[in-house]
Amino acid sequence: MSVFSQPEWNNFIRVSRGRLWLWPHYGVQISALVMRRLANALRIRLAGSNHRGLKRRPAWLPPIKTRASSDACAKLVFPAFTSAASPQQIEQPRFATADPEAYFFSQRWSNCYAAALGDENAAAAALDAVLGWIRSAPPKNDAAWETYSTCERVVNLAVMLSVHAGCRRRVEQECAGEISRFFDASAHWIDSRLEYYGMTRTNNHCLNNARALVVAGSVLGDATRAAQGLLLFTRMARQLFQPGGFLRERSSHYQVVVTNWLFDTLHFARTVAPINDTAQATLTELETLAGRVATATAQSMHAFDGIDTQIGDISPDNHPTAASARLRRLYPSIFPTTAKADDWQLDDWICISGRGQRLLACGMPSQHPFEYTTHGHPDLGGFVWTYQGNAVLIDAGRMTYHHDATSSAQSAASGHNVLLVQTLPALAGSLLAGGRWCPTPYARATVRLTHKPCEGFAIEHDGFRRIAGVGPHRRSVSVEDDGISVVDQLDGSGRVDIELLWHFAPGLAPMNETDTRLLRGNGLQVVVMHNDTDEASSTHWENYPYSACYGGLQQGSCLHVRRSVTLPWSGTTTLRVTPCAA
Repeated sequence: MSVFSQPEWNNFIRVSRGRLWLWPHYGVQISALVMRRLANALRIRLAGSNHRGLKRRPAWLPPIKTRASSDACAKLVFPAFTSAASPQQIEQPRFATADPEAYFFSQRWSNCYAAALGDENAAAAALDAVLGWIRSAPPKNDAAWETYSTCERVVNLAVMLSVHAGCRRRVEQECAGEISRFFDASAHWIDSRLEYYGMTRTNNHCLNNARALVVAGSVLGDATRAAQGLLLFTRMARQLFQPGGFLRERSSHYQVVVTNWLFDTLHFARTVAPINDTAQATLTELETLAGRVATATAQSMHAFDGIDTQIGDISPDNHPTAASARLRRLYPSIFPTTAKADDWQLDDWICISGRGQRLLACGMPSQHPFEYTTHGHPDLGGFVWTYQGNAVLIDAGRMTYHHDATSSAQSAASGHNVLLVQTLPALAGSLLAGGRWCPTPYARATVRLTHKPCEGFAIEHDGFRRIAGVGPHRRSVSVEDDGISVVDQLDGSGRVDIELLWHFAPGLAPMNETDTRLLRGNGLQVVVMHNDTDEASSTHWENYPYSACYGGLQQGSCLHVRRSVTLPWSGTTTLRVTPCAA
């Protein structure tokens, strides 16, 4: 297997042959990357623990001393939730036998997560399982002890006990010491293995670490520990959340997941008196952030409500419907007080509603490449479209984090409703098959996102300029009376091969393989029309893998259009919908 990512690497070499003056610059970049890889390998070897890896402690976060055994058995505090919602069963992710996420899921006390939304019987059974785990825990070198899983155990147990008074009484009467020592030891383990890799290379896991420290500190009455978690959450939130409240990682599911984390953090932090002005300032800052995040998440959940699809990665921790149900049950106050508009633009996200239709899209930061890690996909120009509440064009989702054929098909650009040029996506991906290297100026691009309320949106970028002869691209998507119109304009000179991909929701299927204009299903009939059939082209149907949740898999129909066009080029795709009995 090549260490380079095809065909991006081939295009890079082809373009670089005519720009020899850039070779020393690229050489410095790749040398720095190689040196960093070697240094990282040495650090992992010297770490002496399979759970430390490249983790390091932020210089601005002071260490916390281990509590004395007598302190660790102090009275436990579980701040009750006031929600009166009825217990409910929630859907779970699905795992293949060989998927490592299946083991992680079993070690994260996901039964406590479900029991927090269930009844007292479910909580009692979950507590029995927790005590059994504590009394015969796996050895510390087991995968169960990776930091993220430890955080999930802390929070899932604390939230369940805060919801269910019967379980709280049982803990007080039977096993307070065991549970207290569990929280204390887990907090110390997390604190010594924070998933921090520098401000620009750290993803949402560090927020989960911070949440767990706050929760453990609150439960134990340890204000110093809680203050440490608040400081960590606040500093990383500045990097990971955008001004409008959306998580930078470009995933609709992770937006809801991490919003749960933020409100968990605040719910438990409010029970501990701040130890100093710094702790009070971090709490105040998170309260302000929560207002913006609540607005963004409520808007997103309202927009996706009733649509069985997501944009970007899907977390293996829980089913998307479960993450939303948890937020609604535990923190219902954020919804009535937050206006849920049908038409909005916040950060990189857009929702267009009009004429009984809805468009959902996630753009990119204005400058590419960007430093922070992401759960988004190379889907610039892609979107989700519904007609009268029925999904028509959707996102392929993410079935697994394995790098297998299914995962690659879903997370690559070809798994989205986008334009490809010379088989390449709008923005340059990594030139390395393992790891990330997006060299500049080759990969540099500017992105602009605009939206017209109730009418449509447009995305403009110059990412295709890395391809010889190709200029800027603009995609405009407009809502019309009975469907949508998509106009692609591509500047440049010469001839190039382009591809248009349209992923239809399961249930919508072509009438036959040779008819590339008509689909029926879900009570709808969709007609697809192109305005430039005089160009050399081929259009055909193909199946694609679709996942509404982690591990879920269905087959959908994708219309794949291939054309050889002369630049500059403009093409319009129109999709018309009528009700039908099918």
